[in-house]
Amino acid sequence: MIGSSIWLGSKGYSQESFDQYNIPTEVEDLAFKIESKELNDTLKAKKVIAPDANVFARAYWYKGKSAVELEGAKGIRKDIRELIKAAFDQKAALVWGDDFKKWISGYELERNSPLQKVYTDPSGVLEKSEININRSKDKIIINEKKPIGTVRTTVSFIYPKWAKGKAVVSDTSQIAFEGSRVLRTKLKIKYAKVSNNVYLPSEVFGDSTQSVTFSSDQTVDRKVLEQFKFSDFKINKDIADDRI
Repeated sequence: MIGSSIWLGSKGYSQESFDQYNIPTEVEDLAFKIESKELNDTLKAKKVIAPDANVFARAYWYKGKSAVELEGAKGIRKDIRELIKAAFDQKAALVWGDDFKKWISGYELERNSPLQKVYTDPSGVLEKSEININRSKDKIIINEKKPIGTVRTTVSFIYPKWAKGKAVVSDTSQIAFEGSRVLRTKLKIKYAKVSNNVYLPSEVFGDSTQSVTFSSDQTVDRKVLEQFKFSDFKINKDIADDRI
């Protein structure tokens, strides 16, 4: 999941009592469904889909490889379909994590200590000029510097009994500044037991606010609330292996 991919995947790190709960090793093949009533309501209100339609995603994970497939999206314009797919991709990544090595590809590790890592762009042409990562037992904070703004991401952890001392991502928050625009996003994750000794996200609650300040000093806010549900978990049923 996100915490381990950010920190444990970094060169030179010793775990030092920071061990994160991930998909258990006995799970090799995982398939599940992701759906959102709020997303479908928005698509219907904008007449992107028919009133009786339902867009959802099937997610697949097999020995570290993953895929997300949309269902019910046939006939939707390509650019809109890609935005919908990206929303489901982001939620599925809460289960299996992002590949942090791709995120820092091309950057140099300038500072490496037990509590902080700083990556810089040696070429001067990458999207971010600097990535600064700080961690404690309960959270990881990532600050990204860009030519026209900054992004601050906070990943918070809890230690439930079922995780047996391992850190579990409980929520994430991000604030992005870009010119006159400010985007604040929060995600809260709820977990459930889906099999013997296997706990995975069952619901994700999202709260996003975009603020735009005009030359007249007037600020306009646009707020979006969303909920994604995870269900129909299939473990070691040789489903994902056939889809990836």
